[in-house]
Amino acid sequence: MKSTLQLRLTRKPFDITYVPNLNSRNTTNLVNLTRDPEKRESNIILFFDLINSRINNLLTENNVNKDRYLVRIEILTTWAKFFESDFELFPISEILHATVLQLHIKTQ
Repeated sequence: MKSTLQLRLTRKPFDITYVPNLNSRNTTNLVNLTRDPEKRESNIILFFDLINSRINNLLTENNVNKDRYLVRIEILTTWAKFFESDFELFPISEILHATVLQLHIKTQ
């Protein structure tokens, strides 16, 4: 008997609109920040404030006001399903894809 595997990759921005998938692992730190619907938005805002502050403290060249860089995160999820099974697609891996954006360049 031959099994066929279906894989699907999805991208989801990690921002204030993020709602964790019910199948996401509870051990994923970013998911834990967003589990409580009442605190989700404030937790995400605080998380990005901390991350953006840290990146701007590290990247100091031409960044006197420490506000030049901004971090954006996407969650890439790989989903799998065996065609012979009765199960729906389920997540087999989640990876964070971080991008550092340069907001402005001060010219002299």
